[in-house]
Amino acid sequence: KQLEKLIGYLKVGPPIAEVDKVVVSWSEYTGNYPRFSIRYTNI
Repeated sequence: KQLEKLIGYLKVGPPIAEVDKVVVSWSEYTGNYPRFSIRYTNI
């Protein structure tokens, strides 16, 4: 559900941008990247 929301934002883009196309390809989890993580920082 959260990924679908993100994809919606990507299709619109920022106000001064023009997005022509967003291609999404879904697949099953394969475990190829077991150490993948997302870290949030305060800049």
